[in-house]
Amino acid sequence: MSEDKSKFRQLMQQAQQLIKSGKYDEARSILERIDAVIDNPTVKKWLAKLDQIAPKYVFDDLEFPEVSKSKPQKRHGIAWWVAVLLFGSCGLIIVLAFIAQGLGITPSPEERNATQTVAASTQIAAQSFATMTATLFTPTMTISPSATPTITDTVPPSATATITNTVRPTDIPTITPSPTITNTAIPTNTLAPTATASLDQIVNEITTHVVVGDVLDITISEFVPSLNIEYEMAETFSGYDVDFTEHEMARLTCALRESGRFDGWRYGLNAMIGLIDAFGNESTGYGVSAFLLPEQVQAINCADPYVVRLSVIAESWDVHRLLRNQ
Repeated sequence: MSEDKSKFRQLMQQAQQLIKSGKYDEARSILERIDAVIDNPTVKKWLAKLDQIAPKYVFDDLEFPEVSKSKPQKRHGIAWWVAVLLFGSCGLIIVLAFIAQGLGITPSPEERNATQTVAASTQIAAQSFATMTATLFTPTMTISPSATPTITDTVPPSATATITNTVRPTDIPTITPSPTITNTAIPTNTLAPTATASLDQIVNEITTHVVVGDVLDITISEFVPSLNIEYEMAETFSGYDVDFTEHEMARLTCALRESGRFDGWRYGLNAMIGLIDAFGNESTGYGVSAFLLPEQVQAINCADPYVVRLSVIAESWDVHRLLRNQ
């Protein structure tokens, strides 16, 4: 059992160092391996904290847009070049005719007939090319047969008048009852132990429900009504956390008080830590200890135990010297 705890502590310290170094994935791998074997609340809290500061990403469902390809440059066909040649010839003949007229050159009847023949031929060729181009490049629209409507002799329903008895509003004012504000008690996570359970069982059940670490020892004295609880101090990413332990002790004090079985009792709460001496021997010592008198227990505001400072109101409050720099 001690070997398992030692190995667990070594793995937790290793994960803690990886987290401090920013190697979150390696730390998560170690914690998930521990969580698969041991059901420990601290491991689950560390994993939840890792998911917040360094969540895992899944790339299987991502879709990447396809790279658009540039369209190839459109090439001109033979028909385009024929059209350019014909129109260019027509333009050249017209220009030459204007130049000859400007110079006062009178063409002979044979030249005039030849020019008219070329112009007519050019006009016929242009008309033929236009017809061919329209035939080649005119898109053909295909009309799909539409569904033939079916005519049915349907008689439209006639409107039927419905006579309703509408109550006319009266001038009598309506009295609206005003809301009544009641102080509803906020439910708390208070355990209700059975009447047949012993005091040791009640304290153990409440402590196990509230604290994160394991319960190590419970001592109860009914002669001088007092109880003393020892449990493992919780560790966070930065190691043992005194502030977290103080809030944990405040919640434990409220849970014991609200059980109704320890009114007028003295509370001794001790969070234990693991120690290693200069010779390498492991032992357990008091990390944080608090002692409260009955009047101090009754004065705590259990509606919000997270703002309670036991280090200020407790009869005695002691922190191990290794933890005092926090």
